[in-house]
Amino acid sequence: MAPLGKRSRGIKQPTAFNPDSSAAADAPQAKKSKKEGGEAQGEEEEEEADSPEEVWEDAKDLWERAMEAAGESDPSPAIPLLRGIVHEFDRILRNSTSEQPLDVQPSSSTDSTSSTGIAYSKEAFYFIYATSLSTLGLLLSQLPQLAHPSEPSPLDFQIAASGFFTQHAPSSPSSSWSTWKHPLAHGRTLVLSASEKLDEDPTDEGAEDHITTPTEYLKDAIKSFELALTNLPSSPSFSTSPAAPTANRDPITTFLHSTLPLQLRLRTLLSIATSIGVLVERIDEPTDRLAFATWADDLLARVGTEALEGKAEGGSEWEYEVAVGRGAVWLGVGGREAEIVEEDVDGDASKEDLALYLEKSLKFLSRARELKPLVKKAGEEEVEDELSPMLVEVALTFGLVLDGDEEEVVKRREELEELARREGWNGEDEEEEEEE
Repeated sequence: MAPLGKRSRGIKQPTAFNPDSSAAADAPQAKKSKKEGGEAQGEEEEEEADSPEEVWEDAKDLWERAMEAAGESDPSPAIPLLRGIVHEFDRILRNSTSEQPLDVQPSSSTDSTSSTGIAYSKEAFYFIYATSLSTLGLLLSQLPQLAHPSEPSPLDFQIAASGFFTQHAPSSPSSSWSTWKHPLAHGRTLVLSASEKLDEDPTDEGAEDHITTPTEYLKDAIKSFELALTNLPSSPSFSTSPAAPTANRDPITTFLHSTLPLQLRLRTLLSIATSIGVLVERIDEPTDRLAFATWADDLLARVGTEALEGKAEGGSEWEYEVAVGRGAVWLGVGGREAEIVEEDVDGDASKEDLALYLEKSLKFLSRARELKPLVKKAGEEEVEDELSPMLVEVALTFGLVLDGDEEEVVKRREELEELARREGWNGEDEEEEEEE
């Protein structure tokens, strides 16, 4: 594969991905010198090169550190580490003369008990490379002030990562982790690609090269997630408090997960569902929007079922999270449908469908409120939490949908308005507040 080197934005295909030298300059390198601190024995003597096995162990250690840092409240320290990984793996691919990036001697076990829990394999190499690219793109999207001017765009990072995932998907997995971690990580990369594409300014440089639509990205993401879900492991004992220090780590940021304790499994399922759910309302095609919402809703329902059947620690908390997630998904669909109904001059839009979506949302969000009632402290006039804005929106939108002067309809509108007021609505709509 030919390296990209320094280039314009817009990656056509996965290849050795080499950020420019200014970005790589501050990146720590995985490769270490064996003569660190020693004096040169002669001008012509070169440093002894690390063995492929040592390069691999160093790369894994750096990746684990980078991924751990990326999960902190301040993920900025992960950026130079990830740049270091990308730079090092690019160097390895440039110097490789075979299909195997590193000439590491086969291990007797594909799941090594080394510090990072995995033996070298081609699929493990590209998994680290692709997840590093994807995570770096995500962090640079969140912290654009830390991006170097000539670095690729966050979407380009995701496209490159997805290309590696696609080209190096394990056709006959040599280890159990790759049957679920690979498609799980690929699915997340595709969701990030969809999100970046939705945010992309069509006038930006290189935007014309990004021809895949957000809908196409999400359809591929769901296919990848479904493959991961088929093989997602769980602990036979459904342990909720494992002693391992990485017990709460995102499973695609470490190799130290051969099974998933119930709590971590549920969090993984929840993150997959919500990653799709938050993008639903931004999808233009109604059929696709409904399909994505239904898929996310079904997976959230599965989280609730598994939490109940497995007697997960904090059972009511899981019920709350599921109710909020399902309510938010259908509010996203309903909110977008409400805009369509409002703008419909021909009267073709279906208020019946809109009412159905809002009814679903209200049911789930109301259940979440039952589980976590508003607590008003003495002297406080307004009380809100994460649920309040959603309940206000669904109540007011639903009230506008209900037509007619029948006593039952009028009573329902009054109940919805009262609900909105209890959740902090002051009787003014957003447009009036903005004008003031």
